[in-house]
Amino acid sequence: MVAIAWPAELPQSFLRGTARRPYADNRIRSETGIGPGKVRRRSASAAGKLSGQMMLNLAQRQALRTFFENTTGGGVLPFTFPDPDGGAALDCRFDPEKDPPAPEHVSRAVWRVTIELEILP
Repeated sequence: MVAIAWPAELPQSFLRGTARRPYADNRIRSETGIGPGKVRRRSASAAGKLSGQMMLNLAQRQALRTFFENTTGGGVLPFTFPDPDGGAALDCRFDPEKDPPAPEHVSRAVWRVTIELEILP
């Protein structure tokens, strides 16, 4: 179990209609000399992906910055995140293949941010 938890002062769910949780891709394809390529499992388990958007106020925007930069060491340490499907908290980290969160100013005191996570097996 991961010791760091998603901060309580941040939204505990994504905005309705923005959560995306595609199936984990654990396949590897090998070309063959003739015919279709071979496909096999890459490993016994695979990391999944989870993304969605949140609306933040000024205090929450700062809390997300502190969480990303300090608590998770620039996004490298794992943490638990509330399961959008209502299950047990998920062990995640910020997706290392994506850019860090970048809150977008949408009105006087509101920012929209896309959170992209990697679900750890």
